[in-house]
Amino acid sequence: MVLIDQWLQIKSKDLQGFSFKYSIDEKHLFFVTDLKCVYSTAVRKGILSSTCAGLEGCDDSILETIFDKIADPNAKASFKSPSSGQFILEISSRIRGSVEIITFRLEHFNNLGVEGIHYHLVAPLIHMQAVAAAREERLMEMIAEKDLAIAEFKASGASILASINTKPFNEEQLQSTRVPNITLNEALEQSGPLYSKSLKRQFVKLENSTVNSEPEGDTRRTRKRYDEAAAQKQEQIMTSVAESSSKVLPKRKQRVRI
Repeated sequence: MVLIDQWLQIKSKDLQGFSFKYSIDEKHLFFVTDLKCVYSTAVRKGILSSTCAGLEGCDDSILETIFDKIADPNAKASFKSPSSGQFILEISSRIRGSVEIITFRLEHFNNLGVEGIHYHLVAPLIHMQAVAAAREERLMEMIAEKDLAIAEFKASGASILASINTKPFNEEQLQSTRVPNITLNEALEQSGPLYSKSLKRQFVKLENSTVNSEPEGDTRRTRKRYDEAAAQKQEQIMTSVAESSSKVLPKRKQRVRI
């Protein structure tokens, strides 16, 4: 299955600690991260079969093959920079139901620098954590209201079904729940759908508006403007999260009728 804008752990033992993401715009966009750097490359639509020598078909079928290889723990994989500073992702594995080995090869991966870390990891994950915290708080509000409603219903002398007559919620039990012992890459993959929504809401493409406005070669001033714009955007994100959280969490009602 092809997933868009969601990080997936590369299951090959040769690339432990690496994750892969696919997106699409005017071109096919591919990303790789070791959680220290984010790398990206692009492939024009219609020529995706060139990344898998020996395979023919439409882009959709090639993407299915690529995702199969990403999820194959027995695949042989590498992510290396031969010379120019650009990286090459190469994964070889058998085609399902066949003994034939196919190699998927993506070239020209570039390090996106601090901007890539900000827009593809830090900003969406901070936003996602804030949303999750707001939802947790609201959920506890709703559970408390439910417990209050049951208590008042019982106090009135009415009988209620056993399935509704639950024990009052204990927040300490929730807080003491053990966190699964998983790697950061696995955690990033499990947060997929919520991460994707956060990315779509918060990802702002500033490359064209900042890079193209500066004369060629003036990279220092461009980088400074880019970082300033990123900082400003992050402040806007946190402000919007705080405002939305206050709207989502109304004051607890004193009495609830059912």
